[in-house]
Amino acid sequence: MECEIRVLNISVKDTISKLKGLGAKKLWAKTYNRIIFDFPDKQLEKQHGWIRLRTDGKEHSITFKQLVNKSIDGTKEIEIEVNKFEETRELLKALGLQELYFQENKRTRFVYKDVEFDIDEWPLIPAYLEIEADSKQNVLEGLKHLGFKEEQATTLHGKEIFAHYGIDVHSFKELKFEEQKKF
Repeated sequence: MECEIRVLNISVKDTISKLKGLGAKKLWAKTYNRIIFDFPDKQLEKQHGWIRLRTDGKEHSITFKQLVNKSIDGTKEIEIEVNKFEETRELLKALGLQELYFQENKRTRFVYKDVEFDIDEWPLIPAYLEIEADSKQNVLEGLKHLGFKEEQATTLHGKEIFAHYGIDVHSFKELKFEEQKKF
């Protein structure tokens, strides 16, 4: 199970400044391309799950995610690295999965005391901070290190974050920084 929490509508500049002041180390900044898959009958979505094939152009992964509950540690995640993006894409389709959405986002990762701090930027919505660690306690400590209170954080995930801003992210076949194509 993943242990993570998010702080919405952050200032990227201020958050980076806080992280650097804390002594967090910047690991990388990447732009991800992802394809979300499900079966034609939306079997995974009905169980609050999905399959994501993601790449930054160099590293590729396939992930099964399922929202088990709305808590900090309420997301089941199984992720494996793959070495061939297009071949994995074709394999998933051959297994009967359907490509639903193409999405692009930018992520900058910092780490401090085994806590990951990801600044996520997506088209159409304000940037947010994701804090992930190996335990709920460590996630909450990471939150406090940056001066945030637990009430300022949320366990909303991608689709729910867009909905928070009044956007149905699934109405976009493609979600990119340059353009968005609605169904």
